[in-house]
Amino acid sequence: MANLSISAPCNPQVVHALHQMLKVFGNVSQVEQHLNKRPGVLFNEINPNQTSHKLGLFDTIQMMQLTGDVGPLRAIACELNYSIYFLGDYRSVSDLELLNCYSTLHAEIGDMNRAISEALEDGDIEQHEFERIERELQEVFAAALELLERLRSLVKA
Repeated sequence: MANLSISAPCNPQVVHALHQMLKVFGNVSQVEQHLNKRPGVLFNEINPNQTSHKLGLFDTIQMMQLTGDVGPLRAIACELNYSIYFLGDYRSVSDLELLNCYSTLHAEIGDMNRAISEALEDGDIEQHEFERIERELQEVFAAALELLERLRSLVKA
């Protein structure tokens, strides 16, 4: 069970991702207007030393939608030892695209199996071999999730 008694919520990766999102977007006043916030309030909400202001989840979602930057979501996932994958919009998927996606999944599985096999040839797994296996496995996950979403788009309501 997770420890829910956290004294001071300071998640530096999340704070950095929020600041980076605003910096790259470049128009903080537009974000504040979009969220119906007074000038300066947004930076107070992001500031971990400011105890009277806190950025809400729904405001964060609106910010990510407006800016197109999911860095804060990725940072939150990382803080909780998770990762995220982009699933895409596959509402109009063709048979050829579906077959290609299925083939890509199996090609990625093959790449992962090859990396494992090559790493185990000498009986030891070196750090760089493990990192390759991890990368290949992440590509398998991404391909599998893409196939799942493409199939989900074909489900009749």
